[in-house]
Amino acid sequence: MKEQQRRGLQGVIAPSGNHYVVVNFTDQMIGQVITDEETVRAPNGKWWRKEDFHLQQNKSMLRCPTYGTCNSCMSSGPMNGYCRYCNESGCTYKQMVRNYGGSVMVDAEWISHRFRATHLPAMADREVNYEELGQQSNKSFSWNISMSTLILKKKGNWKGCPADWIELDDKAKLDLAMMEASHIQNELFEEDTVGWNPTDSEATKLDPIEDLQVPVPM
Repeated sequence: MKEQQRRGLQGVIAPSGNHYVVVNFTDQMIGQVITDEETVRAPNGKWWRKEDFHLQQNKSMLRCPTYGTCNSCMSSGPMNGYCRYCNESGCTYKQMVRNYGGSVMVDAEWISHRFRATHLPAMADREVNYEELGQQSNKSFSWNISMSTLILKKKGNWKGCPADWIELDDKAKLDLAMMEASHIQNELFEEDTVGWNPTDSEATKLDPIEDLQVPVPM
């Protein structure tokens, strides 16, 4: 059994007066990456079901998944934070949704894995301003196959991408990227579970400790 005091939904207040984003925060988490146990992610590894939403309430003071997706490069990182791959003020980690029979939230780590993008692990002692609590603080965007095709075409590094990619003409690259985007879309709209473990992610993991010294984009 986990040896820590269960804090309940009221959370834990940091010395700054803000709340730590992890509901069950303990002093042992200071300066540490958030554990798998306290990470808010879709249990099936791909998208959120209605019966899973209680996890967001029980684990996050923002009442949302730990990670969001950058709609410019499909990287994943702490929800609402600036994308460290794009490093531009307008590029943040948001909640991706798929629109099929209503909006369904997509797991950010699965997306960065499929796009072989980057992933920035979240720090456990990340703080959230008290005034944000209880509000829908995270922005969202919808899956778009055209946008995804352009991202894949620009990066050209997905699993199965031809070794001679750089030598292909523009049309060939666009056709292949569209095909891969279609594959991802098919997986995205499947109603079965993934059986996928984030530890097997093909995303490039960034160093969250080094990131603490990176200035926020202006």
